[in-house]
Amino acid sequence: MRRIVFDISGHGLGHLAQIAPLIRLLRQRVDGARIIIRSRHARGVVAEFAGTPFTSAPPPPDPELVMLSPVRVDAERTLAAYVALHEDYSAAVAREAEKLAALKADVLISDIGYTGLAAAAEAGITAYALCSLHWEETLAAYLPGNGQTRAIRKQILDSYNSARAFFLAAPRRHIGGLVNVRPIAPLVRGTGRDRSAAIRRLAGAGPKVKLGLISFGGIAGEAAKVRIPDDPGWLWIVRDGLPLAGASGNTAPLSALGGMDMLDLYASCDLVLTKTGYGTFTECAASGAPCLYLPRPDWPEARDLETWMRAKGYGLPVSAGLLASGTWKDQASRLRRRPAGKGIFRGAKEAAEMILADLDW
Repeated sequence: MRRIVFDISGHGLGHLAQIAPLIRLLRQRVDGARIIIRSRHARGVVAEFAGTPFTSAPPPPDPELVMLSPVRVDAERTLAAYVALHEDYSAAVAREAEKLAALKADVLISDIGYTGLAAAAEAGITAYALCSLHWEETLAAYLPGNGQTRAIRKQILDSYNSARAFFLAAPRRHIGGLVNVRPIAPLVRGTGRDRSAAIRRLAGAGPKVKLGLISFGGIAGEAAKVRIPDDPGWLWIVRDGLPLAGASGNTAPLSALGGMDMLDLYASCDLVLTKTGYGTFTECAASGAPCLYLPRPDWPEARDLETWMRAKGYGLPVSAGLLASGTWKDQASRLRRRPAGKGIFRGAKEAAEMILADLDW
């Protein structure tokens, strides 16, 4: 029995969405594979993305960015979290190596925790990283460049470079500091089904009402305060608890749709309103869903992602001022639903084939 351990960052839902198709592929292709997933995400959320069966285990102690909103990082609290881990990083790595040994892991695949990668190297376990970014470049963007942070960032880079390979998912083109990059195509779980009729029925909307989805990638906060346009020709589906202003008669909570898969929502909606983020961008593109996004000028991967969305015609930026005013829907008139872009989203298949060939499985 092959034991494949996956470390999945709990920072938003994007990391889970990226690695989920690889989990599903390896479950299918490796006879008798035992999938072990270490993440802070609730088991039900992981199952929704990655399928079953799998075994849950406690995640490594990697910090996550502390967010003030979907697009604003609390740099002070984030730094404190990283300092706490790296005060005695070697001891943390040793503890994690013992845990991996106890799990009898044959391989570790991380998106994109780094402590587990360092622990795998210490335990003599083959490991891979997979993502469109890594935490060292993210910290470099948000934290002061003093001696303390430079030492932390070096330990993080050393941990990533200890992996057999870092699968860098397009549309990212380059990440500095890595010596083990293997580029792959975009990562996406697939394309959904058009269930627009079912959505209208569940929400009590008329057959000609247009459908919009408002989602900020699992991270709520002040920047997600959106004024809903007062237009009876639209129904806006919103994540439960997302703070919204304006008209309420033409909104429906996501929970009212009976657990509908996000891929089906993307395939069913006439517009998606979100923030810059890898998972939502690629899944909207794969489903052909027009996308308005709140830009993130300080996010390391934002330039590549946003350039790709505009160049391909998948999406356009929208300002926080327009979101607050309720006039943002006018921007959407420049977007149209496109044919599903299935051909370019083969990153998980490429990573799976390289891993299996590398391991001779």
